[in-house]
Amino acid sequence: MNLQAQSNQQLVQLQLHPNDWFVRHARRILQERAVRGDSMQRTHNQLSRMLRENQDVTRQLRALWALHVTGGLEERSLVLLLGHEREEIRKWVVRLMVSPQHFNDKTAAVLAAHAGEESSGLVRLHLASALGRLPLSGRWPLADALAQSVQDHGDDNLVSLLWYGIEPAVMNDLPRALRLAQQTKIDSLRTWIARRITVEVDRQPTALGQLLGMVASAEKASAGLQRQLLAGIRDGLQ
Repeated sequence: MNLQAQSNQQLVQLQLHPNDWFVRHARRILQERAVRGDSMQRTHNQLSRMLRENQDVTRQLRALWALHVTGGLEERSLVLLLGHEREEIRKWVVRLMVSPQHFNDKTAAVLAAHAGEESSGLVRLHLASALGRLPLSGRWPLADALAQSVQDHGDDNLVSLLWYGIEPAVMNDLPRALRLAQQTKIDSLRTWIARRITVEVDRQPTALGQLLGMVASAEKASAGLQRQLLAGIRDGLQ
C-alpha cells in the first residue's frame, strides 16, 4: 500500500488500523502535510470525532496524538480534556500542555487548579513530572497542590519527582519553601526542604535562622513536624 497516495480522510481511518505500522506512518504523513500548509480542518474534525466517540482508549490516544502533530489542539480543547473520564487521556494532556507547542503563561495555573481535583495517582505522577518544565517562579502553586495529597505519601516515585521539581526553587523563594515545609502532608518532603536550606548556611545564614525559628515556634502538638525539620537540619550539617 502506497500511503502517500492516500487522502487525508483515508489516513485518519488508518488510525484505527490494528497494525501500528500503518498508524504511525499515516500520522507522520498527516504531520508532513500539515507542515506543508495543506488545509487540515476536515482532518481535525474527523480526529476530534474519533477522540470524542470511539470507546477504545488506544484509539482515543491515537486521535489525540494525530491532532497534536497536525496542529489541531487548541488551548481550550486541552483544558477541557483535563476533565476526560480516562486517566490515560488526562495523563497525556498534562504532557502535551507543558510541551513547547502548547505551553503558555496560563499553563502553570491551570495545572495547579486541576491537581487539587485529580483522583488518579497516574495523572498526579505526570503532574509532578511536569514541574521541571515550568519556570521556577511558577512551580509553587502546583507543588503546593500536590504536597497536600495524603494518598501520595507512600508513592516514592511521585514524591521524588515532586522534590526534583521544587529543589532548584527553594532558595529562590524561601518564604514559599518554608510555607510548603510547614503545610505539606509528605514528611520526607519537609525533611528534604530543611536539608536544602541548611546546606546553604555559609552563603545564606539567615535562611537557617528562619528555619530554626519555625522549629522553635511549632506547637507541642506538632512534635512530628519538629522532628522532621530537625532531621533535615542534621543531614544538611553533616
